[in-house]
Amino acid sequence: MHVFIIKAEDHIKRYLRMKSTINELLKKPLLKRDHASILILIHWASYHLVSTIIDQLLIPEKLKHRNHRGIKKTLKDTEIMKILGKDANKILKLYNLLEMDFSSKFQYGYINNIPDYSRVIQILRELEEICKKITKKVQKEVGKN
Repeated sequence: MHVFIIKAEDHIKRYLRMKSTINELLKKPLLKRDHASILILIHWASYHLVSTIIDQLLIPEKLKHRNHRGIKKTLKDTEIMKILGKDANKILKLYNLLEMDFSSKFQYGYINNIPDYSRVIQILRELEEICKKITKKVQKEVGKN
């Protein structure tokens, strides 16, 4: 079995491309948007952000490079929680909100409803801010060594 490993920098590139696409899709009139597609794209963008956070930490490889469901296990790992502190729980909460309250619901049935896009984008921005904070911290620590 071949495992495709994406580096933290590549996760960022994918996130930025997805974010650009999301912004373009959100320019469409509300009633012309494919809500499920937009929310699934937001879910995958959040996956790449969370993967960026995890992949730059100095942790065992077995905790890195997980699929979009596996990163939940990684965030619950005691070693990760020790490194990230309260951010680990916050990341997990935000990631689950995007997956369960938005992408899953609209992918599997809420097709006549309109998602709270401002809330979804707010969650994605919160994940992005945490990612930036952790990246700065990691880069600072790497600079010390």
